[in-house]
Amino acid sequence: MRVTQVHLQGVTTHQDTTLDLPATGLVLVTGANGSGKSTLLEAVPWTLWGKAIRGTSLWSGPTGRAQVTADGVTYWRSLAGKRVLAGSDPGPHWESNRDLVDHVVQLYGTLDDWRRGHLLTPADAALFTLSGDVGRKRLIESLAGAEAYDVGHATARAALAQIQSEVQSIERRIQDVQRVRDRAQAALDQRPPAPVAEPAPVPPPAWDAPRLAELDRAHAAIVQDARVAQSEVQRARGQLSRAQALVTEAQRQLRALGLGDCPTCGQPVHQDPSEVARATCTLQDTQAALRAAEDTEAQSLETLAGLTAEAQEIQLARASLASQRDSHQAALSAHQRALVLHRQGAAMAAALEQAREDRLAEVRLATESLEAAQSELAAAQVQLAHVAAATAVLGPKALRATLLEQTLEAVATVANQWLGVMGDLRVGLVVGPKGAVDLQVHGAGDGAYSGCSGGERRRVDLALAMALFRLGEAATGSQGGTVWCDEVFDPLDGPGVAGVAEALSELARDRCVVVVAHQAAESLRAVATLAVRVDQGHLVLA
Repeated sequence: MRVTQVHLQGVTTHQDTTLDLPATGLVLVTGANGSGKSTLLEAVPWTLWGKAIRGTSLWSGPTGRAQVTADGVTYWRSLAGKRVLAGSDPGPHWESNRDLVDHVVQLYGTLDDWRRGHLLTPADAALFTLSGDVGRKRLIESLAGAEAYDVGHATARAALAQIQSEVQSIERRIQDVQRVRDRAQAALDQRPPAPVAEPAPVPPPAWDAPRLAELDRAHAAIVQDARVAQSEVQRARGQLSRAQALVTEAQRQLRALGLGDCPTCGQPVHQDPSEVARATCTLQDTQAALRAAEDTEAQSLETLAGLTAEAQEIQLARASLASQRDSHQAALSAHQRALVLHRQGAAMAAALEQAREDRLAEVRLATESLEAAQSELAAAQVQLAHVAAATAVLGPKALRATLLEQTLEAVATVANQWLGVMGDLRVGLVVGPKGAVDLQVHGAGDGAYSGCSGGERRRVDLALAMALFRLGEAATGSQGGTVWCDEVFDPLDGPGVAGVAEALSELARDRCVVVVAHQAAESLRAVATLAVRVDQGHLVLA
């Protein structure tokens, strides 16, 4: 940032102060304590970032205006009562401090960034030397842009973790696909059950159903006739029994007529020829009736026997036909069962065939997925190797360490050039075993910074600070910015002041260096391009 003008109204002691700065050269600003000389320096961060270095407000009344021209643009901040306005000419006017700060940060970075490259106070000058071994390392790495390596390393590590996770995921997917393919292949290797043959059709029945029905009807008729014949036999047997009784009675009566004595009373019986004849006729009639009854019985028994024989024949024929019928029905049932088994087997065979086709498709798909996953795994493994290599290269023990060593060497070289102008001190910056930066001072004390005098430490501080200026400019590509120095000569003796003045004069060859000092030695006045004194809020040429 190259500042060409600072203008203050109502800011601390300044009622209307304008400081015009040359493009190059050393500008010396002196004044008594409290005169407002440091306010000219504080106006830059106050206007652009809304913060003063000392942390106090610069407004001295209800109204005020701070204005800084940098790189051809005038930035301003004004106070009207409790309202602060900000803007730029040419450019927009912002309603809030935040809007101006966001704009400035985009152009020049943060306030800390500006301080590291444009401000030398006792605290800023000693920032590097007093930061300690670890702090110095962080400062050097920050100025050298090591954060980019950190970002790259973090990005590479994140990418490495992601790719490792992807590789593991692909490997798990390959295992899953292999298991699926193995199960499908095992299912294909199983032999399907033998198919059930279709049963032969059952031949037509050998039995005659109408004939069986006819036999049933004939058997029923014969049974009915046999019942009638049986009744006739029973009736004939009744008649026979009665005829036998009559014959027996007629024989008794006839014997009675032929006896001399009555069998009952024992008295002599006198025979009557007519009675004998009548009894004989009666006996003959009853014997004839007996023979007729016997004939009727015999005929009825013969008829019954014939009907029984015929019924047996019909029953045998019917049993034969019934057996044929039962055999045919059994064959039909067996055929139906066999047909069901055949259809079930056919359905099972069709299902197995479809399952086989599905397994074949599953094997093909799994094989394709496996090949694709293996190709993906191979590519991921190659990428993993590349990212792992990049992670190792970007790690703190690789390029970053090399960058740190080269940067320290460059800082020490530039700092020693400035120390050569200021005196005969030399510094060395060494990376310790744990990566910390050790500061060594040669030509004073015991080689340690802590063993140096106040003036020696100040020269070392300024030399290192100016070297870091150069490093920051080289890293950002923004060279020639205005440098502000505030009370950096306090602990220095005359030769020390002369040496630092000469160094600042060398620094001012390609930029403007503003030096704020309570009192200025003659050696400093001798190299100043412009010298002014702040007196009661006004600038006076000194």
